[in-house]
Amino acid sequence: MKNFKKIIEDIFYVSRLTKIKKKKVRILFSAVVSNSISLADILIILSFSNILTDTVNIENEYLQIIFDNPVFIPIIVIFRYILNFVGKYNIFSLSKDVEQSLKVYLLEEVYKKGNYSLSDATYYIETLSVHIAYFFNAFANIASSFIQVVIFLAYLSYDNFQTISVFGVLVLLLYYPTKLLLSKGRLAMEDSFNFSRTTLRNIQRIIDNLYLVKILKTQENELSNFNNNLSNLYRAEKKKFIYSDVNATVPNFVAIFTFSLLLVVSRFKSLISLEFIGVTLRLVQTLASVNSALSMLVGSHVHLEKLFLVEENEETNKDVIIENDPSSSDAIKVTNLNFKFMNSNELFFSNLNLEFKKNKHYIITGINGTGKSTLLGILSGALNPTSGKIVSSSQKVGYVGATPLILEDTLRENLTYGSKENVPDQILYELIKEFKIFNEDKENVLETKITNKTLSSGQMQKVSFIRALVGGCEIIFLDESTANLDVEAKKQISEILSTRLKSGNLTIINSTHNPEEFQFDHHYMIDIHENQQRHILQLK
Repeated sequence: MKNFKKIIEDIFYVSRLTKIKKKKVRILFSAVVSNSISLADILIILSFSNILTDTVNIENEYLQIIFDNPVFIPIIVIFRYILNFVGKYNIFSLSKDVEQSLKVYLLEEVYKKGNYSLSDATYYIETLSVHIAYFFNAFANIASSFIQVVIFLAYLSYDNFQTISVFGVLVLLLYYPTKLLLSKGRLAMEDSFNFSRTTLRNIQRIIDNLYLVKILKTQENELSNFNNNLSNLYRAEKKKFIYSDVNATVPNFVAIFTFSLLLVVSRFKSLISLEFIGVTLRLVQTLASVNSALSMLVGSHVHLEKLFLVEENEETNKDVIIENDPSSSDAIKVTNLNFKFMNSNELFFSNLNLEFKKNKHYIITGINGTGKSTLLGILSGALNPTSGKIVSSSQKVGYVGATPLILEDTLRENLTYGSKENVPDQILYELIKEFKIFNEDKENVLETKITNKTLSSGQMQKVSFIRALVGGCEIIFLDESTANLDVEAKKQISEILSTRLKSGNLTIINSTHNPEEFQFDHHYMIDIHENQQRHILQLK
């Protein structure tokens, strides 16, 4: 009862998150449809039995009309299967609406909370929402199937109480095996969840470092690790299938096996009618659906528990102070800052104290994994710290990463993406010429349709630089921003940044593996000590 109460509470929790209209009406509609299907099934079984044996003895004027006019039977069959489709579609549609709403909610949370790793954010939005929709779907199916079970049991008890009592005892005996199978299935789902997340992280890591892996010829080791994790994942998936399928099959097996025993015993043989067999088999089919939905419900509850972490994550940045102070002499000042990723118990950065003066070029270096990109994310406001204080002198911020965002649209739309003001074409043309995106002048170049396949990596990166500068940003964050450029282009970008730095209102915070490519004022290096604590050293 305690677990059932918990499930009901979780259903209401998901319901509040999704904000889908008429949820209660749609679930009630499924219950009405389920009730109608059960009654139609009994009616069809009784009609078939009456036609084949002429032994059905139920004193009901409406039933008698159907018995006297068999032409109604095909109509009832059609009506029954239309109801079945409508009921299934209603639940399926509701689960998809839940999935859509959860995807939007989770993406909104990723933007708002800002302490999700890329792999976690992808998993939550793309995979977790699907499993939680299964949870909602399973509950709706259980509710509908339970109504059918009650109706079938009511009829069978009325028709043949002695025989149905035997089945009742067997159903009670199935309680403990069902409970054990559900428990085992839940553990398998837990393993599946963990291995699935690990697999996604491995895929993300391999894709992000594809060139490095190929150049260092470590494909064999990466493939071996990936294959081992997939083996663990699919082993858990197979276990989950076994427990779920056996749990759904047991009621059918018990019913058929019991029938075979009862038919051998003459005392029960004379009591079993054709309609009793038909309704009982229909009952058992419904019980199998209940068990299958229970397996889905219990398994999906694992994912729902992970969703609770999203709400708990609300507390992670309650002790953060973020201020904007245009009069500050610092472009950005960080005081006593702590940061950790969601689902992590360890601080990624601890007690950071940093100052970035206005109109200076800061270089941030460190080996892979030290947190250069994470630090930029915190300073730019893309990632939210756990506690501490950040004061920024400007909200006009630009960002250029290693992987440019290119829209399948005109060059103008790409250059002005995110800009809140109309940028004159003349300024765009001047920037295109300054950055030398194209080797020659082109007419109506701003109307040119571009994609990440029509531009070179260098051209795409230059588009990102123009996009950052065109909005008049006063602080620009660079994250391996020249990694895809040739030597000449790197020199060109460095000179453009130096010129703009000298001309006035621009602060550059630049994460790079190659500081020698830039003219900079200050150099911070992130170092990881043996205790995994990150320290930021000022080298210049």
